[in-house]
Amino acid sequence: MTNRGDESVGKPGQQVLLVDDEDSVLFAIKEYLTMRGHQVHGASDCETAEQLLATHSFTWVVTDLHLTPPRIGEGLAVARLARDSGADRIVLLTAHGTPDVVRSAEESGADAVLAKPVRLADLERLLCDPAGRPS
Repeated sequence: MTNRGDESVGKPGQQVLLVDDEDSVLFAIKEYLTMRGHQVHGASDCETAEQLLATHSFTWVVTDLHLTPPRIGEGLAVARLARDSGADRIVLLTAHGTPDVVRSAEESGADAVLAKPVRLADLERLLCDPAGRPS
């Protein structure tokens, strides 16, 4: 995992893009990170995520691997867009973590792959760690 950003990665009040097609996941992570002082924008599909990445600067991008039917890995496209837009930390969430998924995520610019369901404190710890490592 790499750290493409600066010292601001670990500070509160970061701009976060959260992309997940499951409303309950989107709600839970968004509420948690918002309560922790971060500004969170949510998207439930790749197109909305692309629009937000084009109009905002995000420190963190957290995306699910599979977004909309037929669920074919749209999160990898979001990771590539986030990398190209300069996001400091990109995390891919998936219930289908395999070595191939991890390899594809890294090639797409993701810093980490976390298994769903994700513990919210673990996600924030990973995002906030300036060294880019989960603790």
